[in-house]
Amino acid sequence: MSFNIRAGLGGDEAIGGYLKGSGCDIIGLQEARKPVVAPNPDPVPKIASVMPDYFIARGGIRGELVTFTRYPILTVREHTLGDFSTCVESVLSMDGRN
Repeated sequence: MSFNIRAGLGGDEAIGGYLKGSGCDIIGLQEARKPVVAPNPDPVPKIASVMPDYFIARGGIRGELVTFTRYPILTVREHTLGDFSTCVESVLSMDGRN
């Protein structure tokens, strides 16, 4: 699943509950950072607390790209896509395979 959480403005625990309830094994989040326009905290720690059975990788210029996965994360790399855009590559171990 890929999901833009809009800096957690929908509520950290609600987002975490939705993601966990989705049953997805691999989840990529965008805009997973502290809101620019609101004094709210970084949403990722609260979301992660609702999803303790997931591994997590984070990257991006402001930490806005997050991977949650039920599979162990072997490596994480960032790739520049030009200007201010980046993507995060997470290599996972799935049933002993990479």
